[in-house]
Amino acid sequence: MEAAETGNISLLYGCIQDYPKILDSIDEIPFVDTPLHIAASAGHAHFTLEMMRLMPSFGKKLNPQGLTPLDLALQSREGLSPSDPALPKMEELSPEDLDLQNRITSTIIRLINFDKELIRVKGRESFTPLHYVAKKGDIELLAEFLYACPESIMDRTIRDETALHIAVKNSKQETFEVLLGCLRRIRKHRHVLGWKDDEGNTLLHIAIVKSLLKKKNVVRLDKNAKNLNGRTALDIAIDNPGEAAREIIKALDHAGASKSTSLPKDYSLAKFFKSPQTIIEFATRQYFYQGRALTMETRNAILVVAVLIATATFQAILSPPGGVVVGTGDNNNQPTTNENHINVTIMSTTANNHLIPTNNVSYINTTIFTNPTTTNPTATVDPSKRSPRLYFSSRYNILVSSCTVPYSF
Repeated sequence: MEAAETGNISLLYGCIQDYPKILDSIDEIPFVDTPLHIAASAGHAHFTLEMMRLMPSFGKKLNPQGLTPLDLALQSREGLSPSDPALPKMEELSPEDLDLQNRITSTIIRLINFDKELIRVKGRESFTPLHYVAKKGDIELLAEFLYACPESIMDRTIRDETALHIAVKNSKQETFEVLLGCLRRIRKHRHVLGWKDDEGNTLLHIAIVKSLLKKKNVVRLDKNAKNLNGRTALDIAIDNPGEAAREIIKALDHAGASKSTSLPKDYSLAKFFKSPQTIIEFATRQYFYQGRALTMETRNAILVVAVLIATATFQAILSPPGGVVVGTGDNNNQPTTNENHINVTIMSTTANNHLIPTNNVSYINTTIFTNPTTTNPTATVDPSKRSPRLYFSSRYNILVSSCTVPYSF
């Protein structure tokens, strides 16, 4: 451990020469402060990267406190920050502390550039390094993390909190705006902004309690989402006194938010199972169970057969044997004198062309939903041995395809 504390790479290899399995023996311990933990927290960038190259598993190793090497480095860096948040970050630091903080910052940046997945390693309570930075409100380091690994913004803690939840709960307005900007750029904002924590609170619920909401952000959030207590954002805002709450209520009213009492009751699973089964639900379930019953090899074989049949069908339509004779459709039901119809495709009216797609769909559906265990095309299948689900699907698809209204292309 002396080599890690001093950042001496030569001493490290001297230990490896004396005991070649020294690093493997450390890795076998489930929870331990590895040399990487010690070197990263001390800001020894070169030693840290050398250790990551030798033992990549150390980067995801938790110590007895449930912290990763990157977590320890962040905590060491935070411990060098001013105790008074109102003061500039560097005002209370001595030249030695300032140098140490810069070295730790450099070590952190080089670590995430070496392996960006270190940002997503979950430690104690499923906290990631990104969650820690969001909690502390270090927007510069947060931006570095998001640039290296934007997917980390999707990670949640054991309380189902994202980095956005953590930022809002800790009243970090700038941090929230940085995270929101990242969400927009990766096109996940409409999805993630509606996530709830383990108490059922969305970002809108929490932001109202913290009075951090801006009018321009209201329209981007689900205004009528309910928490586990059945309360909407407007309910929470009404219960919070103060000028900030009144401004939020105005913004919510303008955005069309409603109180929980004016919203329809939630449709529970119990009501769903008590309700009668519809035809659409039954047909959908047949497709679902049928797909689960087929093996991957069977699905691939069916797909190949369907593609071949579709190709052959359309090729026969475009280039039938003997050519195509197109009728004029204006003979006024008079008998024709042309009897040369052998090996010739005759389409006397353009209306019949509209039925071609539906017929093809019928052929393909019949082939796909036939019992896949039948490999001999001339064999006779006993209906009693055929899968009821597959047999139903075949009949159902033929019926739907046959009854399709002709579509004009």
